[in-house]
Amino acid sequence: MNIKFTFVTLWRRLQSFSRISCFLVPERFGEKGERRGGAVRDGGGATGCGSHLCCCWLRSTQAQSQQERRREEEEKGKKERKKEEEEEEEEEEEEEEEEEEEEEEEEEEEEEEEEEEEEEEEEEEEEEEEGGGAAVMVRSREVQRWKEKKGKGIF
Repeated sequence: MNIKFTFVTLWRRLQSFSRISCFLVPERFGEKGERRGGAVRDGGGATGCGSHLCCCWLRSTQAQSQQERRREEEEKGKKERKKEEEEEEEEEEEEEEEEEEEEEEEEEEEEEEEEEEEEEEEEEEEEEEEGGGAAVMVRSREVQRWKEKKGKGIF
């Protein structure tokens, strides 16, 4: 133990006089982020001498912050994509509903027109059978127009 201790102390003194990179001491590592004897380990495998200016510590913290940013950006991107997909689905559903309503309205209008045409044809046939003449048809059309105008409030 004395040999290791003296070697470490000698190395640290030498390190203080020169610009040598961090001296890593595996025996002195603590738990995540815990300092022991000047050595730091962040749990991600990066090690350092414990100084905030240590190159190893800076690299490990920068790498961690970049990974966190990437994760956050990916999560935001996923959430945005989900929202966009949901909005698109809602728009498609609304469009389909509108198209269905329009089709139903058109069908109802067509049915009403067909019924009106059938009624007119039946009336004409009845008039022809009863009166048989063109004058009666003209007269009935005039009466019908007069009734329509009266119903609209023209007279």
